[in-house]
Amino acid sequence: MPHITMENVSFAYRHGRDVFRSLSFSTGPGLTYVVGENGSGKTTLLRLILGQLKGSGDIIVDGNGDTGRKLGYLPQRFAVPAALTAREFVEYIAWVKGLDREAVRTVAQVSLESVNLSERADDRLAALSGGMIRRVGIAQALATGANLLLLDEPTVGLDPLQRAELRGVLRRIGESRTLLVSTNLMADIDETDTILVLADGQAAFCGQAQEMRKEFGSPGMTLEDVFVAMYRRKFL
Repeated sequence: MPHITMENVSFAYRHGRDVFRSLSFSTGPGLTYVVGENGSGKTTLLRLILGQLKGSGDIIVDGNGDTGRKLGYLPQRFAVPAALTAREFVEYIAWVKGLDREAVRTVAQVSLESVNLSERADDRLAALSGGMIRRVGIAQALATGANLLLLDEPTVGLDPLQRAELRGVLRRIGESRTLLVSTNLMADIDETDTILVLADGQAAFCGQAQEMRKEFGSPGMTLEDVFVAMYRRKFL
């Protein structure tokens, strides 16, 4: 499974402030959550890894700078063709990405099973809930054979039950792939998940959430409280 390493990466939008200044971190297989205040660069980070944006420094995925064929990406907002079924949509994406026509049905079925949607595979996308649509988005990324998934705030706007379902899906997928997931919802993060905190253009912390709690927290604090305590200690 891929490892992601950034070494001295800097980036600024044209006529804008620096988003990253010599950003460096490394994370490996499993589930890594990217957190930070609004404007800290969570989406920008994903787009840099994806290759949609170019900065200075080195971005290394599994020791290879050419990441195009390894990546699956789910933006925070994405449109789906409402008239298609979940199965038809995932099959189409797999075909567009170069899979053989005879293989796409099997691949789509396996991908939809991976996100707990096999029983809704033949429902039109217009009939699915917001949480199910997010899972269809993950399924289409899986169908391309990607072993590195970049997901931009996949639980935003979902109700608690939908979020719990999606969290379970992500943890299961993370057992065999590398996932980088941006979020503002600290409650989605388990103590054993890896957490990457972006602040002031840097990686303020990268390690297990329980390690961040041990370093910056105290008994009874939520993980969100720990994040705030760390941020205030380092940057205020």
